[in-house]
Amino acid sequence: MILKQEILAALERSPDAPLSGQALAQQFGVSRSAVWKAVNALKREGYEISSATNRGYRLEKDSDRLSADRLAADLGETLPVRVFRSLDSTNNEAKRLLAGGMRCPFLVAAEEQTGGRGRSGHAFYSPAGAGLYMSLAMAPGAALTEALRITAYAAVCTAQAIEILTGRSCGIKWVNDLYLDGKKVCGILTEAITDFESGGVDAVVIGIGVNLHPAEVPAELREIVGFLDAPPVKNKLAAEITRRLLRFDARQTEFVAEYRRRSTVLGKKVQFESDGRTAEGVAAEIDDSGALLVQTADGRTAVLRSGTVRVTENGAE
Repeated sequence: MILKQEILAALERSPDAPLSGQALAQQFGVSRSAVWKAVNALKREGYEISSATNRGYRLEKDSDRLSADRLAADLGETLPVRVFRSLDSTNNEAKRLLAGGMRCPFLVAAEEQTGGRGRSGHAFYSPAGAGLYMSLAMAPGAALTEALRITAYAAVCTAQAIEILTGRSCGIKWVNDLYLDGKKVCGILTEAITDFESGGVDAVVIGIGVNLHPAEVPAELREIVGFLDAPPVKNKLAAEITRRLLRFDARQTEFVAEYRRRSTVLGKKVQFESDGRTAEGVAAEIDDSGALLVQTADGRTAVLRSGTVRVTENGAE
């Protein structure tokens, strides 16, 4: 790892206590001048680092920037990483790279999305600097029917990574949204690239958007969108999520217990669409495939494998 990335990592590990140039020089076996040059290089890349005589350097809380070198170092994997200041969508970029012949797995991340997408074509608000926007392209060796399970697995991986790095425990609203204090802080969009002849999945692109830092929100989203208000963890979070996702095994179901534990809909009355009609019932179970089982008033069990549900009691979402 080059010196500036080592210094950045040290500053990230010490968000509240400034680190002196002398201490950094001794830690990395370089001169104070080399430390000063490395800090200035980081500033030129957009990192906000404060410095004061006799106090040292400190990474400002709102200076959480993606770095391909830093992310790769945190990841500790021989995994291609592409980092962008701005993209239309990290999922779109991942699919463009796949179409161009890039092989899985690889990671795409951006500071901003101008056309971030959620399920059913809904826009995903992705302002510059406020969140982690990433897509992992992988070849899970699974059938298309496994896509729902991959999405549920991604929700668990992301929730666990957030809790490890920020201490915040998020609930999962079926099928793929993470909530904190009644507001959405993360959305996940899984897209499969299929082989129509075999019915298998050539690649899966898992897009994840996490709202890390408070930002101005359009009026129509203020009651919906929330932020983790996290310390500078963007690179570490991307790496932690990626490591967990790469462990996916199409045969495993153990993670479903954690998915159920974090569910914000189980046991509650929900509204959903079935066969083009709106229906209601009680969210009774999540099966091992990730499908939501809803008991309707007429005694039927609706098995939902896609779509959106809305909680109608105990805190509507």
